Amino acid sequence: MAIENEKNLLIEVRSDLRKDLVNFPQITEGDPREWWFKTARLVLRLKHQLGEKPPEIQEYYGKYLPVALKMLREEARLGGVPKGEDANEYISLRTETRMVELSMLMAEKFDTDNETIKENITPLEDLPKHHPKNFRLRHRVKQTIKFINLSERPSENSPFSRLLIPIDFPIGHKGGGTRMAFDIDKDAPQSMTDSESPLNDIDVAGAGEQHNLRMVAKVMGIDPDGLEVFPGSKVDFSDFALGRDTNQNQVFLDAEGLHYSDEALEAAQTGHIEIVGGYKRNKAIYGKDLFILNGVTLAKPRGLMRLVKPVAEGKALDFDYVNLNTIMDFGVFYLFLGRKWNNKEKFGLYMQRMFYIGKQMHQTEEGEENIMQVFERVHTQYPFYDMDKKIDCLQDLAKYMSGKLIKQIDREFGWEYNIPSGIDPARTPGDDIPYKISLQGFESSEEMAKQINNWWPNFLLECRKRTDAFNEKPLDPIFKYFIKTELQDAEAEIEDR
Repeated sequence: MAIENEKNLLIEVRSDLRKDLVNFPQITEGDPREWWFKTARLVLRLKHQLGEKPPEIQEYYGKYLPVALKMLREEARLGGVPKGEDANEYISLRTETRMVELSMLMAEKFDTDNETIKENITPLEDLPKHHPKNFRLRHRVKQTIKFINLSERPSENSPFSRLLIPIDFPIGHKGGGTRMAFDIDKDAPQSMTDSESPLNDIDVAGAGEQHNLRMVAKVMGIDPDGLEVFPGSKVDFSDFALGRDTNQNQVFLDAEGLHYSDEALEAAQTGHIEIVGGYKRNKAIYGKDLFILNGVTLAKPRGLMRLVKPVAEGKALDFDYVNLNTIMDFGVFYLFLGRKWNNKEKFGLYMQRMFYIGKQMHQTEEGEENIMQVFERVHTQYPFYDMDKKIDCLQDLAKYMSGKLIKQIDREFGWEYNIPSGIDPARTPGDDIPYKISLQGFESSEEMAKQINNWWPNFLLECRKRTDAFNEKPLDPIFKYFIKTELQDAEAEIEDR
């Protein structure tokens, strides 16, 4: 009984912490020109109230409130917005930079994985040498920045996609463009290589001062949410690889060449993918895709999405799953992937494939006969899920990151003081035995694809009505920033698309 009471007290302490934390993202909902002043006022208020807090919060705040105040003072010494800069963009960039800095500092204690990833490199010039029909290399200068212009295609019958690779800046490509180059070079199944073309989102990773990196990324045509920043003067490949979502994405392409892990090579050659991401400082703000329950490693819903998406798109062939993982509702990630795909030519096909995969994972309800019924159920269950939400500018990104930062603080506070998760599922024999999820046996239907395409516009209209009706009601900040964002937390995820 005493242990149970202690657990309940810790849960209450965490609830008190959350009531404090939600004040920060509420500040970023307002005018960026007031963010720093209001944040300073919040931090000073929390410092003043420290003696009234539970011992755990006193200890935790005692470590990080001085750090936050130091950052605020440093920003104040920088003065106002430089002449010629857009105030909202400049303040948003500075805010995001400081949030990432604080995030990495807090996460350092939990980034204890001493594992290193072996780095293999294929020199850039070897790609056209070994595959002259698939690659072309040219040099280009754009706005005084020197680039290597890499053209790549999965086969002679495909159009070329192009990647700009900076020569003098520590920035390289990750995601689809890099996977395509890697799959071609390592003779991956042709269906996987073909599925990477044409390229959609282009994502990069860089090291160093964020303002310079964003300047180069902008010249490259990278969206604000398409840049991942690493500490130091160069992207450390082992840190990069350990921070990926799946083994398939442990590949990086820069002016030096194509960097890859042994695990990525195996994924390319077999088509079998798995979640590999650890808790790395530069990615801690985005959380973890895996957790351990009663000794069994399970994927969170976002982690499941990392596996479902590439298999549905044909970029991978299969992944392992255990029935115990069904306690993690795939739910809104059906909606998320539908949004990602809705403008793609293969939208109807991908949706059918996702339904086939979802049934294998026991992530559909009894009586659901197609993906449309799944979507109708899920959005009725989660009407707050905004089907139109997207990141358009740095201000949007900073607002998003403020919500992610308080969730990181909450998560690491829970780890530090061993606060229980409250998850205690009923077990069944064999629910931890892995089996493969794949598209083997799947048959597509052109008629179903047409039905899905015809249904989608009306479905979006109904979703907007439900979401608008939901948003008209007063929203509790705890729900908004800790429940709602938990379910809609992949919107700006800087991952390997």
